[in-house]
This record gives sequence, C-alpha cells and structure tokens, in this order.
Amino acid sequence: MQVSRARRLVPAASVVQADMTELSLLPGCLDAVVSFYALIHVPLADQRALFPRVRQWLRPGGYALMIVGAERWTGTEPYLGATMFWDHGDADTYLRWFEAASLAPVWHRYIPKATAGTA
Repeated sequence: MQVSRARRLVPAASVVQADMTELSLLPGCLDAVVSFYALIHVPLADQRALFPRVRQWLRPGGYALMIVGAERWTGTEPYLGATMFWDHGDADTYLRWFEAASLAPVWHRYIPKATAGTA
C-alpha cells in the first residue's frame, strides 16, 4: 500500500520494494537511505552486515537516517493483532557499528517511546 502511494505521490521517484538484507544496489547510487522503525525488526547480525552496504550505496555526502534501539533487547510481543519480532542493540553498539561502516553520525538522540494518548 505504501509503495503504490509513494508511486502515486512522487511519480518521478524510483521506488523499490525489497528485503533490505538481500537488496543489491550499485555503489554511490543513492542520495539518502531512510529507515523508520524497520531495522529493529531484523536480526542483529543482519543489521550489522547491512550498515557497510548502506555506506556503499550512498554517494559521497549522502545521508542515512536510521531509527535503532537504545537498549539491548530481543523478543516478541503482540502488536496490532500480530506477534512482532524485535532485535536491537544498545546505543553504544550501534554507534560502534556505524563508525566501523564509515557512517559518521552527524546527530543522534534518545527519544523515549511515546505512550498512547500522549501528545
């Protein structure tokens, strides 16, 4: 649904639907990579392997915006009527992995999870 919406709203954009852990792109072909709340549902080993690939896909000066975990946790929980898998490291681990992949953080912040009904 979101892919068709993106194609409708931005017809000139190239929109790809793929498994991020298997995606293959040419080096330097992207201006930016954005991941909102997706990486935390991928096993940690696959996340770590993905970061150097993301760096390769980015053109010089490109940006990566990624939401990752702040505390180490792996598990499943009910979420919107389905069992959802989570796997995330702590902030220091992600910062080390980004550095190792030559993804230098320009900005990083901890933003607490909002609870339902709060503004």
